[in-house]
This record gives sequence, structure tokens and C-alpha cells, in this order.
Amino acid sequence: MKKVLLSLAALFLAVTFVACGASVPSEMSVDDGASPAAIAAEISKTLEPVVIDEFAFNSARVPSLNGIAMIYPVISSAQKAVPAGFVLAIVGHNDKFEAKGGIGYRRGKAVMYELRALGLNVSNVKAVNGYNKDMVAEKDVAAPVQRRVTFRVVKK
Repeated sequence: MKKVLLSLAALFLAVTFVACGASVPSEMSVDDGASPAAIAAEISKTLEPVVIDEFAFNSARVPSLNGIAMIYPVISSAQKAVPAGFVLAIVGHNDKFEAKGGIGYRRGKAVMYELRALGLNVSNVKAVNGYNKDMVAEKDVAAPVQRRVTFRVVKK
């Protein structure tokens, strides 16, 4: 199994540092003996707090390019750690009242393009439409926070 250059603890700290605007640790190693599925699940869990939200209604225009630049180190580290047979999914979500015509997919694709422009290798990255299946709890179904992009690791 290829050597994985990421500590999930380091990734968690990186997410915390990014949220605070601090510098991000680049890489550390993880237990090479962990199964690919276990590594994928841990990366996904660690990426849960990484969100780009507040997209305009029915729009795929990325609301904050500064936000993309801030999360880039974390996403890049996660992408490099994705095990064989898995991909990093950039999941676009919409609120309950937006058109169902793929706006979530277009949001995911827009974020993917911005990350690629910063240098992310997108060979094992894909945009996915999350529709309105995974609403943010305790928020109005039409709230701008529902219009967001999240990240997780999924099977190819």
C-alpha cells in the first residue's frame, strides 16, 4: 500500500488553523496498516467542518475566493491522502426551493475549478450533486447556509 502522507490529527488541526486564519501544517504520516476504507472514512469525518456556503439563490458563482484560498491547503492534503479506489467528492447542495436542474453539481464544479486554479491535482476529484437531501439541521430550508459545498471521500 502506498505511503499515506497525512495524519488525521494534523488534518483536523489544519481545519482548525484555517478557520482561525493561521498557517496550516503541510503533512505528516498515518498508519500505513489502516485499510483504504478506514482511511477514506477518517478523511471524510475530518473534512466535515470544511464548508463553502452562502451561495446566491440559483447561482454557482463561488461566494468567496478568499475562502477557497484558505481551505486549499487542507483540501490539498486530504486529496493527496485519498487511497486507491476512492476519490475526493466536492458535493454541491441546494436549498429546498432552488431549481433541481443540477445547481448543486455546478456549485461543486465551480469550487473544483477554483481549487484547480490554485494548483490542486483533480485527477482523483469529482463534483457531485447533493441536491437538498442533507439540510443543515436547525436552519430554515431556504436559508443561504443550505446553499453550500462540502467535501468527502467516496468510492470511485
